[in-house]
Amino acid sequence: MSLQQLIDEHVASVFLNTDHFAENVIRFAEGNETAASVVKAVVSWVPDAVEDSRGRGVMRRAELFLDDSVRVTIKDAFRIGGVRYDVETIGAVSHGARTVSVVRYIPEQKGGSPLKTGDF
Repeated sequence: MSLQQLIDEHVASVFLNTDHFAENVIRFAEGNETAASVVKAVVSWVPDAVEDSRGRGVMRRAELFLDDSVRVTIKDAFRIGGVRYDVETIGAVSHGARTVSVVRYIPEQKGGSPLKTGDF
């Protein structure tokens, strides 16, 4: 067995195993919440960035590591931890998996600052 084959097999059995690294997220095909399915993903959070183009707020981003059998389009959305995120970019398939970037704009609250990771 080649190293490539070994890596490809471990994408699903180790990395995308909810007992190890992955978690269940909900995928909305074409962004439609009635077309929901549960998929396994390794979620990596990106530090929040201040966003001024729509009024002051923050852009919250994450990268999802998904099995290549999960079909994703730019119109899809995902619910992670009860919060909806839109697909921003879709990476090429590599080693039996792909990376999908998701994003959510959080506007600044009146009388306060945008939410930050760890705020109550």
